[in-house]
Amino acid sequence: MFSKKYKQYIKKHQHILNTISRTYAIPIGQLPNEIKLIFSNAYILFRLADSIEDSPHLSLDQKKKLFYLFDMALIDVTKQHQFQLQILELIGSGHLSELIVLEGHFDSVFEVFNEVEKKYQRIITQRLRITMNGMIKYAKRKSNSSVMIESRAMLDEYIFFVAGNVGYLIYDILSEKKIFDKKDPRIKPFCLKLGQSLQLTNILIDKNEDAQHGRYWFPGSSSLGQRSIALYANEVSEKIHQCIYFFQSLNYPHKGIKFFIIFPAYLALATIQKIILNPHFRSKNEIKITRREIYKLYFKLLFVKL
Repeated sequence: MFSKKYKQYIKKHQHILNTISRTYAIPIGQLPNEIKLIFSNAYILFRLADSIEDSPHLSLDQKKKLFYLFDMALIDVTKQHQFQLQILELIGSGHLSELIVLEGHFDSVFEVFNEVEKKYQRIITQRLRITMNGMIKYAKRKSNSSVMIESRAMLDEYIFFVAGNVGYLIYDILSEKKIFDKKDPRIKPFCLKLGQSLQLTNILIDKNEDAQHGRYWFPGSSSLGQRSIALYANEVSEKIHQCIYFFQSLNYPHKGIKFFIIFPAYLALATIQKIILNPHFRSKNEIKITRREIYKLYFKLLFVKL
């Protein structure tokens, strides 16, 4: 049986997820309790790093300092309060306003992290460190060059840092829980491919908004024509179909685990199909999946055999 405190943590984390995530709040909620808190905590921590990177209000030096404090907070409990104060100050000043939900719950995020088994703390810290280092690498490029991404190899590297690495995080945790078979050499590459596909979908969704802030993710250009959008969208669609087919073929001890992996893939696929039909979209609202569509897909997958 899970303690009252554990259930309170789950409730607080679910509240945070419902506010900051359209894609993962629902599937994380379907996970069995023994891993739900690990993944919800990891997601919130990664989303915090993502918000620091994305903030147009923070300088490169500020981001480097925050990532350093973040890393220290993960390995030294005595450094956590200092980091929390820095983040809450930025939230209060509007520099990280999208994380305002953390104002009343930030202490619980690190309380949960501190209670997670050491081996999962190490996994989260290692993967988060890789992501933050990659974010800083490309933030430096943005500040020093008019073209941040010069080649497809660079785009793939950036996507690995911010999303493929998260696919490896999922693999590491589920392998440690013996849900994934470490002897199966196919699983880890598919976790990478799924993470990359989800991120490329997000980049396509946000291309116009990012351009307004001087962020251009596609090689060597500040613009992306309809033909190029269609090529990227079709590439992502093919990869997502491969991932869905593969992960559906695996056996899991709990249906919620398969739902956790496949639900975001179906959401991304639905978005990509909209982009293929409307490659000239000017606003992401034209192609973004609505909450009604999300819940329609949720109930469809919940009551069918995945």
